[in-house]
Amino acid sequence: MVVDKSLSIVIPCYNESQNLEKLIRNIQYNLKNIDFKVEVILINNGSTDDTKNKLFNLVQLDNEIKIINIEKNVGYGHGILTGLSKAKNNFLCWTHADLQCDFNDCLRGFEMLYKKYLIYDKKVLLKGKRLKRNYLDVIFTKLMSNFIRLVCRIKLEDINAQPKIFHRSIYEHFKNPPHDFLLDFYLMKICKEKKFEILNLDVFFLDRKYGEAKGGGSLLGKIRLSFRTAYYIIKYNYGNNNS
Repeated sequence: MVVDKSLSIVIPCYNESQNLEKLIRNIQYNLKNIDFKVEVILINNGSTDDTKNKLFNLVQLDNEIKIINIEKNVGYGHGILTGLSKAKNNFLCWTHADLQCDFNDCLRGFEMLYKKYLIYDKKVLLKGKRLKRNYLDVIFTKLMSNFIRLVCRIKLEDINAQPKIFHRSIYEHFKNPPHDFLLDFYLMKICKEKKFEILNLDVFFLDRKYGEAKGGGSLLGKIRLSFRTAYYIIKYNYGNNNS
């Protein structure tokens, strides 16, 4: 089956002003060396710093990068969902703006995913699998994977790793998705329920240089995020996925 080789990449930005110049420079550099169509959608996700102004100033004349402004922050997932609703290309992707995730992972992951489509003609989700992480992060990830296996009777690993890349037909299965950090779990759970294949892409999670980690940065943040995730998983598993 011939599938149009085009990708939309959604990147929510919440108070990432100090990271934007390097992020956009990385995007522009990597887009010079590809042979397929890409649109990048940067979301000002209700930032309280000067992220909004910096985005518009840095991307004035770039036709491959689009900006969407959200005045009030509703959540990480809300920013992504807003971008997905405006995406035009055949395959969809999301990742982070904090420079801990390499933008090039989106492009090389898409090449891997696209080859899978051409050969096997089947629905596939590609996700990052983080390597060389610190011991504490590995423990939290393992505990969450075991919890999901216990409650949902399915195997999902490293649910918050980026990027996530998939054909837009998977997006059509979204029904009342969560608007916070649980969107990653929601996507992977759908793919398991629909018996789609999940591919892992080895990635390295870099240190954050500027700004504050969203979600599970500190030990307390990791604990809070883990409890929220566990609570949502229980609700979702018993037929109520409002978050």
